[in-house]
Amino acid sequence: MRSSLLFVLFLSFSNIGFAQEYAKESKRVVLSSLSFETGFYYNDFDGSLDSFKKFAPDSKILNKDYTGYTASSGYNGSSNSVYSLLVGFDILAADKSTYQTNPMFNIGLGYYVTTPLENSLGLQEVTRIDTTMIGGATFYLDSTRTRTSNFKIDSKQIRLQGEFLLRSSQASRLSIHGGIGFSLGYSVSTAFRTLETDWSWEETRDTNGGYVESNLGYFDSEFEVYNSQGHFASSLSIPLGLGLRLSKKSALLSRFKLYIEVSPELRWTSIPEIGLVSQQRNRYTGGLEFKI
Repeated sequence: MRSSLLFVLFLSFSNIGFAQEYAKESKRVVLSSLSFETGFYYNDFDGSLDSFKKFAPDSKILNKDYTGYTASSGYNGSSNSVYSLLVGFDILAADKSTYQTNPMFNIGLGYYVTTPLENSLGLQEVTRIDTTMIGGATFYLDSTRTRTSNFKIDSKQIRLQGEFLLRSSQASRLSIHGGIGFSLGYSVSTAFRTLETDWSWEETRDTNGGYVESNLGYFDSEFEVYNSQGHFASSLSIPLGLGLRLSKKSALLSRFKLYIEVSPELRWTSIPEIGLVSQQRNRYTGGLEFKI
């Protein structure tokens, strides 16, 4: 986060007074661009069983004995996505005769599909069934049973989002930008989902652990869903991006710019059954901007 702040400060000092345009009328702000962007989050496995039990106290899967199970670690970004439509504004300069294109203010609506809390517990048991000698070589027949329980809270949200951006030269095809962003919204759907799987198989291996043969024994699964009332969500972020104008020669294509961003973000989710959940995430987005 510190390096991100230094990046934004560098942009602000290197772009003071840059790219002002003459104003046709003295409105405080003028519409200057339209943007559509989409992206995703990587999600940590950081939900606790106690938090999930507050959300779904009657869950049969949650209330099982998980002694000996191991919690997962790492990321899972498959269900964390965002889609946003933004409008950009230029701000009237102090002399009231020109408009500053730096900084630029964007505001709009976003649709967020997020997983505020998630975790996975697993247990694997291996039992030696038989030892066989074939042609002077030793082979082992093992039975393996794997049980896994996945827990997560899914939330679909509509958010108002905005950002102040400082940008390098807009006359160049390639540009960089950075700034400060925010979002505030409410969930339209919130649910706790849990999936338990239990499966076993038999394997024949040699003394070096090499695989010889495998036969599936059985597979079973159980699924639960508990819905909840809506909740509020908000975030503060530092968007850092790279933009590329489609053309410098074509009058039409020069108005379009592709961009990518990474946004270190602090986010807060207020879930009635659990309370306030605070997290740090990185949001990765790409978008298309049209200059009006």
